[in-house]
Amino acid sequence: MAFGRRNSHAEVFTIDETTGGLQLSHTLQLSSRDYPGPPGPVQLLKWTPDGCCLALCWAGGAVSLWSTFGALLLCTLNWDYGDCGAETIAQRGLSASALDWGIEGYQLWMVNSASSSTPTKCRLMQMELVKSPLTANPCMSSKERLYLHGQDRLYVNISDAQRPASPLTTAAASTSSRNVFFAC
Repeated sequence: MAFGRRNSHAEVFTIDETTGGLQLSHTLQLSSRDYPGPPGPVQLLKWTPDGCCLALCWAGGAVSLWSTFGALLLCTLNWDYGDCGAETIAQRGLSASALDWGIEGYQLWMVNSASSSTPTKCRLMQMELVKSPLTANPCMSSKERLYLHGQDRLYVNISDAQRPASPLTTAAASTSSRNVFFAC
């Protein structure tokens, strides 16, 4: 369970099994490295259907994605919109007034109302995302490969670590990786 606050933070709670009460798990807060200053009050919060990611939208329209454990995955506040003036950045930036997840959580659907001068003109946007099976099976974290899957995509990174046979060949050992991408 998560609640947004006026100070631009969100708080995630769990239910204490012994008392049945709410217990603060962690606070979602941008660091000054991610964005200098507060982005405004939290307007929208929406969990993925599998509960592995939380989409947060501030009153100004910026969107961020957070893991279940409070790690910032994506934030549109620090995106580079090119060589634009301050007014153009606000107009061209991602500004969501409503959002919802696709059925399996691979898409984030947003209604973009970037321009305040034309409030009736809105755009529907879709952000395609991939997931890691490590969110469901953390015991796989010792493997030397990366596997990400989307609704119609599969990304595999296989690391070929050549382990040295003796301490003398340590300097000659190398690590290379192969990337494989499949699209359906």
